[in-house]
Amino acid sequence: KLGPHLMNILDGTDYEWKYFLIGFLGEKSSGVKYEPFIQEIKRIAENPTEIERACELDEVAQFALE
Repeated sequence: KLGPHLMNILDGTDYEWKYFLIGFLGEKSSGVKYEPFIQEIKRIAENPTEIERACELDEVAQFALE
């Protein structure tokens, strides 16, 4: 399964990977269910760390949730 590997990206410190993964999930969200990731994406959108904010992860996470 791919889910645990993708969750490792969201939980990790490679912010470029996080940015592109969240952006991809946002673009594909109309037909793709990504419930395991939604809580972490919400956290990034609503309560990002300083580095997540600096990497604009909060903005891409907000887009993914729209």
